[in-house]
Amino acid sequence: NLGRRLPPGDIDDCIVTPIVQTQFTPLTEALCDVIMELTSQGQSATVEHIRTRLRSRFTHMQQPSVEVIYDTLVQLMQEIKIYQTSKGYFIVTPEKRRSKSKPNEYNSFASASDESTHPPQKESKTMLMSSHEALRSLY
Repeated sequence: NLGRRLPPGDIDDCIVTPIVQTQFTPLTEALCDVIMELTSQGQSATVEHIRTRLRSRFTHMQQPSVEVIYDTLVQLMQEIKIYQTSKGYFIVTPEKRRSKSKPNEYNSFASASDESTHPPQKESKTMLMSSHEALRSLY
């Protein structure tokens, strides 16, 4: 019967087994962290370099397949958290968003494909933030 409660009573058997709790790192955060680390060290953040660095940095994490990494990178690009050039993946910073949304007068025809001829300027401070936080900081 629905709504009918059974009287409280003793439980016949209850076995409790302790387990070791491991740290959980979402793949999206791990990828952004690895991309930031690789690019700040002057290394290209290609899928293979990212995969190698994931293996060494996040030893507690099961190694994702190349397809899963690629699909997650595509998701991060759609969320405008990273972008890709011929030199690999990069983190989108507020400065990068600003330069794309307000091109300067002498370089208004520049596009993302010009990364190889005009590398992005070094920022004094790089921050990871959500798309909403980045947009809020621009305006």
